[in-house]
Amino acid sequence: TIDTLLQLKICSNEATIKTHLEETIKTRLQTDINDLFSVHSFVFNDKNDIRLNTVREFLEFVKKLAESMSIINEYQQLFSSFNISYIKTCFFETNSADDRLAELTRCLLKNMIEHFQVVLKPTVKATPSIYDPNLIENSRLLLNLYVYLQKIITSLRDILETRDWQINAFKFQLIEYHQWFSPIMIFVLEGFAACIRQVMERAVEDDNEIIPDENILHSQSPIAVTCICIKLCQEWGSIDYPDINIHYTALIKLTKTICEQCQLYARRKAHKLSENKYFTDLNPTQSFNVSKKLCILVNDIEYVKRNLLLSLPDLLNFSAVINKMNENYDSTGFQQTKVTLERLIATAEHDMDDV
Repeated sequence: TIDTLLQLKICSNEATIKTHLEETIKTRLQTDINDLFSVHSFVFNDKNDIRLNTVREFLEFVKKLAESMSIINEYQQLFSSFNISYIKTCFFETNSADDRLAELTRCLLKNMIEHFQVVLKPTVKATPSIYDPNLIENSRLLLNLYVYLQKIITSLRDILETRDWQINAFKFQLIEYHQWFSPIMIFVLEGFAACIRQVMERAVEDDNEIIPDENILHSQSPIAVTCICIKLCQEWGSIDYPDINIHYTALIKLTKTICEQCQLYARRKAHKLSENKYFTDLNPTQSFNVSKKLCILVNDIEYVKRNLLLSLPDLLNFSAVINKMNENYDSTGFQQTKVTLERLIATAEHDMDDV
């Protein structure tokens, strides 16, 4: 390429050609970034008019950017032949992809806080566990945004040499994403709790179908609901959020929510069978005739209790979270929280056995 340009006599010498080519490529990369963010016009300036479709589109945009990190090393090597750091040009220069993405993310999170405060209010006073469905979706969208930003930052840090990262990290606005999410993580947590309530409440409704196989003495919903709740708890636990206080709050919130919902699940199952006259009438002279539906009731409650309720200490990492809190505050007082939560689980277990 250099030889061709010399033959065309566009520039007088090789050094001038290389400089000109480098500047041209950098300008083109910056133009491409501007075009990319101009084509995708995301507006989050109105806190009273947060459009979920726009948030979804923005999330899809960030997702694709995060996925592109898997091949960014190839781009880095390609552009290095022109004495250009692809990563520095795209992410560390003024008005780079980092600047544009950081600006949009901060604007979205700022306006989502008040939006969350609206959808967090119960929609029906008599059933406080029924929330605006947007709460759950908003929580999911913002959690995914957090994960995608985390992937972008981790990828860049892994590709750059340690010295390069240390020199340029202060120019990188996205590195502060933990702080931007700090005021909103509690709302994301509320979305997780609301999702657990929703799943548990719908479980009994899903048990209307008669099980055709005579050998099956349990419903499908307890298995499904337990798997979903465990997955949600594991998903929360996998969030690499640095503030231990958020994890401590989540430990209490999720334990209380699941204990409460396990108790309600058992009561709803028993009430449903009683309402439909599935319990055999008893008198002192009759033996107890255990029907198939009663066996299913007992097995369903036992399954949820054993696989979800009693697994909470391990599932939510009671010991690890409490130990980190004790270490963080140089105190052993948080051990009492663990005792209280274990007592809460024991109470819920007793109530489920006593329906």
